[in-house]
Amino acid sequence: PIKQNESEVSFCKKIKKDNGLVEFIDARKLYQKYKAYSFWPGIFLESELKIKDIELNDINSINVAGEILEIKDDYIIVGCQKGSLKIKTIQAPSKKAITSVDYVRGQRLVLSNILK
Repeated sequence: PIKQNESEVSFCKKIKKDNGLVEFIDARKLYQKYKAYSFWPGIFLESELKIKDIELNDINSINVAGEILEIKDDYIIVGCQKGSLKIKTIQAPSKKAITSVDYVRGQRLVLSNILK
């Protein structure tokens, strides 16, 4: 092991549950936040809808924030103001995590609806 260089030490502030709150503004930043907080506190929307399993789909497209762009067999594509995300698993408040497609069907959401 190599001894840490004390002059390059940095400290991180304490992580709070509120750090996991996200909005569909920038797909790349949202994805990076997902990677940072995937264990705890996770990422969630204002409605407390938890987003469990996502992938970065596109970083350059311009969309309506939260608009459902595609519904496939095992994932949905949701647009951010800049970019889009592939969402596979969602968890509603006080419910079990389910596939995003099942959630969308249960809420009777269709293409161009807003995921809140």
